[in-house]
Amino acid sequence: MASRPRLRPWSGDPLWQTCLAAVVVLLAIGVLLLWVVGLVRGYVSMVAEAPLLAAVCTAIGVVVVVGAGRAYRWLASTHQSIPNRRPDVHLARHELPGYRALLTTLDRQAGRAAADAFADLVDHSAAINGLIFHARRRDLRAELQPFADRVLAAAPRPDPVASALASLHEDGHVREAAVAGMAARPLPEHVPFLVERAVDWVEPVRVRALRVLRDLLAAHPDRYRPLIAGALPRVAARRHAAGLAGLVD
Repeated sequence: MASRPRLRPWSGDPLWQTCLAAVVVLLAIGVLLLWVVGLVRGYVSMVAEAPLLAAVCTAIGVVVVVGAGRAYRWLASTHQSIPNRRPDVHLARHELPGYRALLTTLDRQAGRAAADAFADLVDHSAAINGLIFHARRRDLRAELQPFADRVLAAAPRPDPVASALASLHEDGHVREAAVAGMAARPLPEHVPFLVERAVDWVEPVRVRALRVLRDLLAAHPDRYRPLIAGALPRVAARRHAAGLAGLVD
């Protein structure tokens, strides 16, 4: 004899669950309304019996509400100011505000997010060229300073992203420390910055950058030769480009 199918518990039925949820919500609304009505009645009674106390309570309530609103807006603006997405690297050469925003975003990011954003930047040669162009014109002095401070504070093994960006700083001592940082923790993404420093007008910076590139070529020729050759046209007309060109001939 076939057994009768077991009935599902009523609490597992979607219809019953919906009805139960509706009842709970209605009860909660009813309790809230009763509380509000009681609060209003109490306030009206206070106004009638102790108007001064009612005025003080009203003022305190207004201050609390206004303060809470301002605190919320401040927290919202603070949260929005912290970048949680990769910065825009699709920048034309003339978009100076975009490069400033890019460096500000990279400064605020850290760890994997900063490394990924930096890799995106290096993948766009036009953005790299524009960044270096504005750095040479000293248009990005304020935005590059945090990276310089970071490199000098963390020498001799600073953060690789900070080392690359600090190498665009106007101070030769900072650039030399940045090149040393890239030598200590080399990345393929460093090549455009090392190429720029390999034609630096300050000899110690230039010599050190050439040495780093030479060592990278000796260790990983198949990886670094195409990268150096690709970055070379940007500096080929510079005064000290001959030594760099000799690396890839």
